[in-house]
Amino acid sequence: MSDNTFTRAELFELLSASYSPQQIIAGLEQLAASDPTVDPNAEEFPVEISDRLERLFNLAQATLDKSKLLGGSGNLANIQTGAMDMATEQLQLVGVSRETFKAFLDIVAGKTVAQALAVHEFEQELFDEITSELDARSLQRRTEQGFDEIAFIYQLAKNPEIRQQITQEYGLKT
Repeated sequence: MSDNTFTRAELFELLSASYSPQQIIAGLEQLAASDPTVDPNAEEFPVEISDRLERLFNLAQATLDKSKLLGGSGNLANIQTGAMDMATEQLQLVGVSRETFKAFLDIVAGKTVAQALAVHEFEQELFDEITSELDARSLQRRTEQGFDEIAFIYQLAKNPEIRQQITQEYGLKT
């Protein structure tokens, strides 16, 4: 990195702790849509572009988090509207339009949705695994009880006194 630029790799490294390469590319494309000086396919980016991209991602994440804390439940459109209202002043400082910021909210919200989906899938797999294990234990317990009952019946049947008593009580002939 020179004093005034980030290489593409450095930019991705800088943002990769919080965002996927696809999100970073989508962010660059959104900046390019509103600023013709931004080339999303460039190999070097001015520090100002890198800073702007990072600030937009952070602002989008912070406003989404804040809107959720303030009870912004429901669909993404309601959360976005609330987040946009909260971020209007900061958007002017960053110098981006509401449409560009809405796109960043979509990008960041996509990360949140993906994380929620991953957590849900993990919970489902864990639940399935536990259920399967409990089913296996239950089946094993029932099988052991069945063997115990069969062994008990066999012992009774081998005992001549009990066999005699059963045949007399039930009128069975030997």
